[in-house]
Amino acid sequence: MTRCARLGAIAFAALTLGCADEPLLPERGELAPFQTDRLAYDAAVSDGVVRLEVTVTYTNRSGEARYIARCTQESLGFGLQKYVSGGWVHAYSQGCPRIFLKPIRVPPGASHTETVRIVGLPNGDSGLDFETPVTGVYRLVTSVYRSWNMRDGGELLPEEARISNLFEIRGPQ
Repeated sequence: MTRCARLGAIAFAALTLGCADEPLLPERGELAPFQTDRLAYDAAVSDGVVRLEVTVTYTNRSGEARYIARCTQESLGFGLQKYVSGGWVHAYSQGCPRIFLKPIRVPPGASHTETVRIVGLPNGDSGLDFETPVTGVYRLVTSVYRSWNMRDGGELLPEEARISNLFEIRGPQ
């Protein structure tokens, strides 16, 4: 990572954390490599299952190809973090098989858009738990690699190079 990219990532992290006594608001956060199509989403909950879809675009601003891990042939690998009490906490992980699939290759300067489907049980025992209450400010976290190989995945980029802008999910309390 170049010096300017590191400074930009530090500035972005400082901006997304905000002041501890002020509420964190959804924002576009142009430095985030993943951008959602909206700043707010309404989660549907039926029969105890939380469901929503988020369309996200990754833009590769580096000078070399990047590789986004896949969970299945239909979805990139991702998790959600929720902003709680001044910090980011794990909120959701999708169920992924423990195999390496061919990643999504994004050439320098290119973008990749995909809709991720979030399906989880509020504080359930399925492994697809969605921490409750659902309503809050979130960011998507993915696995993006500088290089890729089928043995171990490759060189994972730092978290600031694998997150989305901040967005709100509204749902039942």
